[in-house]
Amino acid sequence: MWVHDEWLAILAAATGTVDWLPQRLIGYRQHGLNQIGVAVPSLRYKLGRVFESRGDRYTNLVERAAALAARLDEIGAASELLAAVGQKLEHQRRRAALPRFRPARVGPVLREARTGRYQKFSSQGGLDIVRDLLSRP
Repeated sequence: MWVHDEWLAILAAATGTVDWLPQRLIGYRQHGLNQIGVAVPSLRYKLGRVFESRGDRYTNLVERAAALAARLDEIGAASELLAAVGQKLEHQRRRAALPRFRPARVGPVLREARTGRYQKFSSQGGLDIVRDLLSRP
């Protein structure tokens, strides 16, 4: 449920240090069969994502956060890191539990926004607030 290099980077950061190297060590070639691309998303694409169906997205985010929490616990990660991942898991659970009826989401989304967890744990921050309010059930 994680992209391999994403998972390795998270575990490396959790167990040691990750450092930035200014020189390019690998070339990235894009082609039609890439699993993940680097294309700049258009406005149309971004709007489509806001209104797309929730589907299994939020369930998958909960599963990813739970898997991360379990693995970090297994390897004895620092308590501060475990607490942060616990907060991320709670954030994803709250997002997954949002009502199907859009107007009923306003209160829960705003309460969650006040915690600061959208900015800290959602990939798009404020845009994810809008997405959670507008996405189709």
